[in-house]
Amino acid sequence: MYYSNSLRQIDNYGATGALNASTLTLPQMLTYALQDEYLAQARYNNILETFGYIRPFAQIRNAELRHINALLPLFYRYQIPLPKDISYTFITTPENIKAAYATKYFTSLKHYVTFEDPIATEELLPIARPKL
Repeated sequence: MYYSNSLRQIDNYGATGALNASTLTLPQMLTYALQDEYLAQARYNNILETFGYIRPFAQIRNAELRHINALLPLFYRYQIPLPKDISYTFITTPENIKAAYATKYFTSLKHYVTFEDPIATEELLPIARPKL
């Protein structure tokens, strides 16, 4: 399947939305985080569909699904409506495997910078951590 959209990502979706917001509420943080996970999973699905099975991308795609599943209980706990997954409308197909690896690196870096917020981490980690 070939995906192409010149917009790639709009200003109020996922990590870009979080970075563009001047302040963030808990529902906004969770929504942007889930959208970002949807977006990452769509990128890796696209890469795998285009170039075939490549282990690092398959493993990351599976990790993105785990991230999505970790966020869902927070939406239910705080009665926040789940955002629709429209991530496929924002991705493009990399030209080649080298470009796919560059996308992987950029996505990981952007995710780290966006969500490495001490306030959000303090508030959300105790809730998100599974009890052992």
